[in-house]
Amino acid sequence: MFASDNEASTNAREAFKQLDQTETDVLLTISEPNDGHGLFDRLAEYLGVNPENTPSVLYLGDKQDKYNFEGEITGDQLSTFISKVKAGEIEQFLKSAPIP
Repeated sequence: MFASDNEASTNAREAFKQLDQTETDVLLTISEPNDGHGLFDRLAEYLGVNPENTPSVLYLGDKQDKYNFEGEITGDQLSTFISKVKAGEIEQFLKSAPIP
C-alpha cells in the first residue's frame, strides 16, 4: 500500500492491520513519503502507481504480476480482492507510457 498522512490513509492502515490478522499467506507492506530512505516516489514510478493518489493498494504476485485494488479500503474489501486475485478473477495491471 502507498500511504500518506491523510485520513483515508489512516483508515487504510487500520484495514491492513485487520487483514494482517486473517491473511497469513500474504506479505503486507506500506510505503510512505517519509520512509527515511527517499524511495517512495521511485518505488511508485517503478510500479506504475500515482503517488498523488494515496492510499493506493497494489497486489504483487509471484510472477511479477500486478493487480490494482479499486474501491473503499476496508479489511473485508481487501480480503475479497485477494481471494479474487488468487482465483484469477481480476485482470492484471500493466504499466504503460501515456498516450502522446
